[in-house]
Amino acid sequence: NWRADGPGDENVPLVGKFEPGTAYSYSGAAICWLQQVCETITGVGLQALVSRYVFESAGLTDMAMSWLPQRDDREVYGHIIDENGEAQLADFQVARRRGRLMQRVAETWGRPMEEWRFTDMLAANAVMDRSGDERYAKQPLWRLNRPGVWAISSPASLRTTPADYARFIALSLGGASKGLLQEETRREMLTVQTPPAPDAGGPNRPVGIGWSLEMRPGGVAFAHWGFNQRRHISSGLGDTSNRKGLVMMTNGPRGNAFMDKIGPVLTGIPYRSYV
Repeated sequence: NWRADGPGDENVPLVGKFEPGTAYSYSGAAICWLQQVCETITGVGLQALVSRYVFESAGLTDMAMSWLPQRDDREVYGHIIDENGEAQLADFQVARRRGRLMQRVAETWGRPMEEWRFTDMLAANAVMDRSGDERYAKQPLWRLNRPGVWAISSPASLRTTPADYARFIALSLGGASKGLLQEETRREMLTVQTPPAPDAGGPNRPVGIGWSLEMRPGGVAFAHWGFNQRRHISSGLGDTSNRKGLVMMTNGPRGNAFMDKIGPVLTGIPYRSYV
Protein backbone atom coordinates (compact mmCIF):
# COMPACT_ATOMS: atom_id res chain seq x y z
CA ASN A 1 0.00 0.00 0.00
CA TRP A 2 2.68 2.51 1.08
CA ARG A 3 6.41 1.99 0.87
CA ALA A 4 8.47 2.84 3.95
CA ASP A 5 10.20 5.97 2.68
CA GLY A 6 13.36 7.05 4.44
CA PRO A 7 15.99 9.71 3.73
CA GLY A 8 16.94 9.49 0.06
CA ASP A 9 14.17 7.04 -0.86
CA GLU A 10 12.26 9.77 -2.68
CA ASN A 11 14.84 9.38 -5.48
CA VAL A 12 14.31 5.62 -5.78
CA PRO A 13 11.82 4.84 -8.58
CA LEU A 14 8.63 2.97 -7.72
CA VAL A 15 8.48 -0.38 -9.50
CA GLY A 16 5.21 -2.08 -10.41
CA LYS A 17 4.44 -5.56 -9.05
CA PHE A 18 3.00 -6.79 -12.36
CA GLU A 19 2.35 -5.71 -15.92
CA PRO A 20 -0.37 -3.02 -16.19
CA GLY A 21 -3.73 -4.51 -17.11
CA THR A 22 -2.90 -8.02 -15.90
CA ALA A 23 -3.85 -7.84 -12.21
CA TYR A 24 -5.00 -5.51 -9.43
CA SER A 25 -3.77 -4.75 -5.92
CA TYR A 26 -4.69 -1.55 -4.10
CA SER A 27 -1.78 0.81 -3.46
CA GLY A 28 -2.08 4.34 -2.10
CA ALA A 29 1.45 5.04 -3.33
CA ALA A 30 0.52 3.94 -6.86
CA ILE A 31 -2.59 6.16 -6.83
CA CYS A 32 -0.29 9.09 -5.93
CA TRP A 33 1.90 7.97 -8.82
CA LEU A 34 -1.15 8.23 -11.10
CA GLN A 35 -1.85 11.73 -9.71
CA GLN A 36 1.63 12.83 -10.78
CA VAL A 37 1.08 11.35 -14.24
CA CYS A 38 -2.24 13.18 -14.70
CA GLU A 39 -0.87 16.49 -13.42
CA THR A 40 2.24 16.24 -15.58
CA ILE A 41 0.31 15.44 -18.77
CA THR A 42 -2.38 18.10 -18.27
CA GLY A 43 -0.35 20.75 -16.46
CA VAL A 44 -3.31 21.09 -14.06
CA GLY A 45 -3.38 20.30 -10.32
CA LEU A 46 -5.53 17.50 -8.90
CA GLN A 47 -8.15 19.74 -7.28
CA ALA A 48 -8.72 21.75 -10.47
CA LEU A 49 -8.56 18.63 -12.65
CA VAL A 50 -11.11 16.61 -10.69
CA SER A 51 -13.37 19.66 -10.31
CA ARG A 52 -13.39 20.15 -14.08
CA TYR A 53 -13.99 16.56 -15.13
CA VAL A 54 -15.98 15.09 -12.23
CA PHE A 55 -17.40 17.49 -9.65
CA GLU A 56 -18.71 20.17 -12.00
CA SER A 57 -19.94 17.83 -14.73
CA ALA A 58 -21.73 15.60 -12.20
CA GLY A 59 -23.25 18.48 -10.24
CA LEU A 60 -21.30 17.68 -7.07
CA THR A 61 -20.98 21.12 -5.53
CA ASP A 62 -19.74 20.03 -2.10
CA MET A 63 -16.65 17.95 -2.88
CA ALA A 64 -12.99 18.93 -2.82
CA MET A 65 -9.68 17.08 -3.19
CA SER A 66 -7.88 19.08 -0.51
CA TRP A 67 -8.32 20.94 2.75
CA LEU A 68 -9.60 24.41 1.86
CA PRO A 69 -9.93 27.31 4.31
CA GLN A 70 -13.50 28.03 3.25
CA ARG A 71 -14.54 24.51 4.32
CA ASP A 72 -12.72 24.41 7.65
CA ASP A 73 -15.57 25.42 9.97
CA ARG A 74 -17.82 22.73 8.45
CA GLU A 75 -15.48 19.75 8.68
CA VAL A 76 -15.67 17.29 11.56
CA TYR A 77 -12.81 16.75 13.99
CA GLY A 78 -11.12 13.37 14.36
CA HIS A 79 -11.33 11.51 17.67
CA ILE A 80 -9.25 8.92 19.47
CA ILE A 81 -10.06 6.40 22.22
CA ASP A 82 -8.33 7.19 25.52
CA GLU A 83 -6.93 4.76 28.09
CA ASN A 84 -10.37 4.52 29.72
CA GLY A 85 -12.04 3.51 26.46
CA GLU A 86 -13.73 6.88 26.03
CA ALA A 87 -13.82 8.90 22.81
CA GLN A 88 -11.77 12.09 23.02
CA LEU A 89 -10.97 14.86 20.57
CA ALA A 90 -7.55 14.13 19.03
CA ASP A 91 -5.02 16.82 19.90
CA PHE A 92 -3.42 16.56 16.45
CA GLN A 93 -5.84 17.25 13.58
CA VAL A 94 -3.58 16.33 10.70
CA ALA A 95 -5.32 17.87 7.68
CA ARG A 96 -6.23 21.08 9.49
CA ARG A 97 -2.76 21.71 10.91
CA ARG A 98 -1.02 20.97 7.62
CA GLY A 99 -3.60 22.85 5.57
CA ARG A 100 -3.32 26.02 7.64
CA LEU A 101 0.46 26.04 7.33
CA MET A 102 0.22 25.59 3.56
CA GLN A 103 -2.48 28.24 3.28
CA ARG A 104 -0.02 30.81 4.62
CA VAL A 105 2.35 29.87 1.80
CA ALA A 106 -0.48 30.14 -0.74
CA GLU A 107 -1.26 33.65 0.49
CA THR A 108 2.43 34.62 0.23
CA TRP A 109 2.66 33.23 -3.28
CA GLY A 110 -0.68 34.71 -4.34
CA ARG A 111 -1.71 31.31 -5.70
CA PRO A 112 -4.68 29.50 -4.10
CA MET A 113 -4.18 25.88 -3.07
CA GLU A 114 -6.94 24.90 -5.51
CA GLU A 115 -4.40 25.48 -8.33
CA TRP A 116 -1.49 23.57 -6.80
CA ARG A 117 0.20 20.54 -8.32
CA PHE A 118 2.25 18.02 -6.35
CA THR A 119 5.38 19.98 -7.22
CA ASP A 120 3.86 23.03 -5.51
CA MET A 121 3.24 20.99 -2.36
CA LEU A 122 6.87 19.92 -2.26
CA ALA A 123 7.99 23.53 -2.77
CA ALA A 124 5.63 24.70 -0.01
CA ASN A 125 7.00 22.08 2.38
CA ALA A 126 10.45 23.55 1.90
CA VAL A 127 9.47 27.14 2.72
CA MET A 128 6.49 27.01 5.08
CA ASP A 129 7.04 28.35 8.57
CA ARG A 130 6.72 25.41 10.98
CA SER A 131 8.30 27.16 13.98
CA GLY A 132 4.96 27.72 15.71
CA ASP A 133 3.90 24.08 15.45
CA GLU A 134 6.03 21.84 17.65
CA ARG A 135 4.93 18.59 16.06
CA TYR A 136 5.59 19.75 12.50
CA ALA A 137 8.72 21.75 13.40
CA LYS A 138 10.71 18.62 14.27
CA GLN A 139 9.68 16.68 11.15
CA PRO A 140 12.48 16.31 8.58
CA LEU A 141 11.65 17.54 5.10
CA TRP A 142 11.84 14.09 3.51
CA ARG A 143 9.07 12.91 5.84
CA LEU A 144 6.80 15.82 4.88
CA ASN A 145 7.42 15.06 1.21
CA ARG A 146 6.18 11.45 1.39
CA PRO A 147 3.11 10.92 -0.85
CA GLY A 148 1.28 9.34 2.09
CA VAL A 149 1.06 12.71 3.85
CA TRP A 150 0.47 15.02 0.89
CA ALA A 151 -2.12 17.70 1.63
CA ILE A 152 -3.65 17.19 -1.84
CA SER A 153 -3.62 13.45 -2.27
CA SER A 154 -5.52 11.36 -4.82
CA PRO A 155 -6.05 8.33 -2.53
CA ALA A 156 -6.70 10.12 0.73
CA SER A 157 -7.74 13.79 0.68
CA LEU A 158 -11.29 13.78 -0.73
CA ARG A 159 -13.59 15.82 1.49
CA THR A 160 -17.31 15.67 0.99
CA THR A 161 -20.70 15.45 2.67
CA PRO A 162 -22.86 12.32 2.93
CA ALA A 163 -25.36 14.05 0.65
CA ASP A 164 -22.89 14.65 -2.20
CA TYR A 165 -21.40 11.17 -1.84
CA ALA A 166 -24.93 9.76 -2.04
CA ARG A 167 -25.55 11.80 -5.20
CA PHE A 168 -22.49 10.23 -6.82
CA ILE A 169 -23.66 6.74 -5.83
CA ALA A 170 -27.09 7.52 -7.30
CA LEU A 171 -25.43 8.57 -10.57
CA SER A 172 -23.42 5.35 -10.54
CA LEU A 173 -26.65 3.33 -10.28
CA GLY A 174 -27.68 4.70 -13.68
CA GLY A 175 -31.08 5.69 -14.98
CA ALA A 176 -32.25 9.28 -14.55
CA SER A 177 -28.80 10.87 -14.41
CA LYS A 178 -29.72 13.61 -16.92
CA GLY A 179 -26.37 13.23 -18.63
CA LEU A 180 -24.38 14.10 -15.49
CA LEU A 181 -22.47 10.83 -15.76
CA GLN A 182 -21.95 9.30 -19.19
CA GLU A 183 -23.48 5.84 -19.50
CA GLU A 184 -20.35 4.40 -21.10
CA THR A 185 -18.28 5.71 -18.18
CA ARG A 186 -20.73 4.33 -15.63
CA ARG A 187 -20.68 0.86 -17.21
CA GLU A 188 -16.88 0.79 -17.25
CA MET A 189 -16.78 1.74 -13.57
CA LEU A 190 -18.99 -1.25 -12.70
CA THR A 191 -17.24 -3.75 -15.00
CA VAL A 192 -14.44 -5.95 -13.69
CA GLN A 193 -11.26 -4.60 -15.27
CA THR A 194 -8.56 -6.98 -14.04
CA PRO A 195 -8.51 -9.89 -11.57
CA PRO A 196 -7.05 -9.31 -8.12
CA ALA A 197 -3.40 -10.26 -7.73
CA PRO A 198 -3.00 -13.64 -5.94
CA ASP A 199 -1.11 -11.97 -3.07
CA ALA A 200 -3.16 -8.75 -3.02
CA GLY A 201 -4.28 -9.27 0.59
CA GLY A 202 -7.44 -7.78 2.10
CA PRO A 203 -10.86 -8.91 0.89
CA ASN A 204 -9.41 -9.66 -2.58
CA ARG A 205 -12.59 -8.64 -4.43
CA PRO A 206 -12.79 -7.89 -8.14
CA VAL A 207 -12.64 -4.21 -9.00
CA GLY A 208 -14.02 -1.91 -11.65
CA ILE A 209 -12.78 1.67 -11.96
CA GLY A 210 -12.81 3.21 -8.50
CA TRP A 211 -15.19 0.64 -6.98
CA SER A 212 -14.81 -2.80 -5.42
CA LEU A 213 -17.44 -5.07 -6.94
CA GLU A 214 -19.62 -7.81 -5.48
CA MET A 215 -21.77 -9.82 -7.88
CA ARG A 216 -25.39 -10.03 -6.76
CA PRO A 217 -28.45 -11.82 -8.19
CA GLY A 218 -29.68 -9.49 -10.94
CA GLY A 219 -26.92 -6.92 -10.61
CA VAL A 220 -23.72 -5.81 -8.95
CA ALA A 221 -22.97 -4.12 -5.64
CA PHE A 222 -20.20 -1.54 -5.73
CA ALA A 223 -18.41 -0.08 -2.73
CA HIS A 224 -15.45 1.95 -1.57
CA TRP A 225 -13.97 2.23 1.92
CA GLY A 226 -11.66 4.88 3.36
CA PHE A 227 -9.47 4.85 6.48
CA ASN A 228 -7.39 7.94 7.38
CA GLN A 229 -5.25 8.23 10.52
CA ARG A 230 -7.62 5.84 12.35
CA ARG A 231 -9.89 8.87 12.83
CA HIS A 232 -11.90 9.24 9.63
CA ILE A 233 -13.42 5.96 8.45
CA SER A 234 -16.15 5.96 5.82
CA SER A 235 -17.87 3.67 3.35
CA GLY A 236 -20.19 4.07 0.37
CA LEU A 237 -22.17 1.29 -1.28
CA GLY A 238 -24.67 0.95 -4.12
CA ASP A 239 -26.54 -2.05 -5.53
CA THR A 240 -27.86 -2.06 -9.09
CA SER A 241 -30.08 -5.08 -8.36
CA ASN A 242 -32.34 -3.11 -6.01
CA ARG A 243 -31.22 0.45 -6.92
CA LYS A 244 -30.39 1.28 -3.33
CA GLY A 245 -27.33 2.91 -1.83
CA LEU A 246 -25.78 3.69 1.52
CA VAL A 247 -23.22 6.19 2.81
CA MET A 248 -21.65 5.90 6.27
CA MET A 249 -19.10 8.45 7.52
CA THR A 250 -17.49 8.34 10.96
CA ASN A 251 -14.84 10.41 12.77
CA GLY A 252 -13.33 7.97 15.24
CA PRO A 253 -11.44 4.63 15.40
CA ARG A 254 -14.62 2.67 16.14
CA GLY A 255 -16.00 3.44 12.70
CA ASN A 256 -15.33 -0.03 11.27
CA ALA A 257 -17.22 -1.83 14.03
CA PHE A 258 -20.09 0.65 13.79
CA MET A 259 -20.43 0.26 10.02
CA ASP A 260 -20.27 -3.53 10.17
CA LYS A 261 -23.18 -3.52 12.62
CA ILE A 262 -25.35 -0.75 11.17
CA GLY A 263 -24.88 -1.68 7.49
CA PRO A 264 -26.96 -4.90 7.58
CA VAL A 265 -29.57 -3.16 9.73
CA LEU A 266 -30.04 -0.36 7.20
CA THR A 267 -29.96 -2.53 4.07
CA GLY A 268 -31.23 -5.89 5.30
CA ILE A 269 -28.45 -7.54 3.26
CA PRO A 270 -25.16 -8.98 4.59
CA TYR A 271 -22.93 -7.43 1.93
CA ARG A 272 -19.25 -8.32 2.14
CA SER A 273 -18.35 -4.78 1.10
CA TYR A 274 -19.25 -2.58 4.07
CA VAL A 275 -15.62 -2.11 5.12
